[in-house]
Amino acid sequence: MKKGRLIVFKPPHEPPIGVLRTAKQITESMLEIHGHIDPDRLLTIEDFFKQLYFTQDLDASGVQIEREQLNYANVGRNFQLIDDGFTRNVVVPYCGASNIIAAVKQVGLTRNISRRLQPYTVSIYPDSFYKLERTGAIEEIADNLFTISDLRYYDSLYGLSTGDESMPLETLVI
Repeated sequence: MKKGRLIVFKPPHEPPIGVLRTAKQITESMLEIHGHIDPDRLLTIEDFFKQLYFTQDLDASGVQIEREQLNYANVGRNFQLIDDGFTRNVVVPYCGASNIIAAVKQVGLTRNISRRLQPYTVSIYPDSFYKLERTGAIEEIADNLFTISDLRYYDSLYGLSTGDESMPLETLVI
């Protein structure tokens, strides 16, 4: 099995209010207390998620009540595994993604192609999306499916950049 690499970094901008900002604050607190975080250590992961879940309403949509009352239509309508209402998805053309992007342009977006694109898709905040759109760095390849067309905005180590980071990317790595 091929080993991956985990890079922990400080985002150049504050995440939106909600789970992402809370997760950032918990991580910063853990770093301040312990000096470092070992993501392979079970107790580290357990501590992080205990703090995260303690601060969140885990059933804000009332899914459990609907499920208990056997209202499955409401459960299906209200349930979201990932609350993704505040980000936009963009396909980053690295490794084998270019061939898949070409297939989308040629035959359109199919279920199979959509699955093949998942590893190359990143979620970005709307302000970053609009900055990339204004500079012409993204292109719509299917209905509401975008890709990075200007590779100056993608780095294989640091990921996607909107080009407005106030600090050099390498200084954001912890």
